[in-house]
Amino acid sequence: MTEIFQQEPNWIVRALAGFLLGYFFTYIIKGTDFIWRMIFSKNYLTGQWNSYYQVWENNIPVLKRENWTIGFGFNSKLRVNITTEDSLSFSGELLEEKGNLIVIIKAKEFNERGFGRYPIPIPGNDTIVVGLYLGVDFNGHATACVNILSRIELQMNELSSLLKDNTDFDATNGMIRLKH
Repeated sequence: MTEIFQQEPNWIVRALAGFLLGYFFTYIIKGTDFIWRMIFSKNYLTGQWNSYYQVWENNIPVLKRENWTIGFGFNSKLRVNITTEDSLSFSGELLEEKGNLIVIIKAKEFNERGFGRYPIPIPGNDTIVVGLYLGVDFNGHATACVNILSRIELQMNELSSLLKDNTDFDATNGMIRLKH
């Protein structure tokens, strides 16, 4: 048996090289694409965003703020890292679907997922984007709320008027939707 390996070690090296190349091929392609995007491309969504939303905390509606950092991702086109005022952190990905921006986030310290749908901002023009968020509020209940993304920091009086102006409540059908 050892004579086979001594006479023809070439097939073992080829098999091992083929296995390694096949296994790491997708990572090599994704890594090359990621480096290419980091160096040569620019996306109008990347950078710092402020997120504002209203949830129930101890049965009182409270306005919350988050900091979003959007950048290029390895497995997805765009990634988001979120930190809240309550020192919670989330990470996720951004996708574009039928003229909307879809955000899928997952908490880092505990088991929770959230989803958001926003109209895609016009590159360079929209500094404020209003969308819907689905997740869990601070009382532990499933919630749907209006979420405001902004490049600039907004004041409380601006936020309340934006929430009221962009939200349509249909009490008879039990629906929340955005006015566009």
